[in-house]
Amino acid sequence: MDFLLKEGGIVIESKITRRGHGNTEIGRELLIDIARYKESPGCRVLICFIYDRNSLIENRKGFINDLEKKSTTDFKIRVYVSP
Repeated sequence: MDFLLKEGGIVIESKITRRGHGNTEIGRELLIDIARYKESPGCRVLICFIYDRNSLIENRKGFINDLEKKSTTDFKIRVYVSP
């Protein structure tokens, strides 16, 4: 967990891509994070920010959609990839 906004039940997780640490690795890490935070009683929203300066995340829209569809009514996931 990089940031916790306790009053809002919001966790912000940040990742940085690099050679050898792109789609598969970041996706795997975020799936683990999602499972962990989903079970955390104080977490209602997980915001994932990925800094992808070298455009290593392929099919960004699909990548984001695959992770965000793990949301439930009690646990929302939002994914942002920049730049």
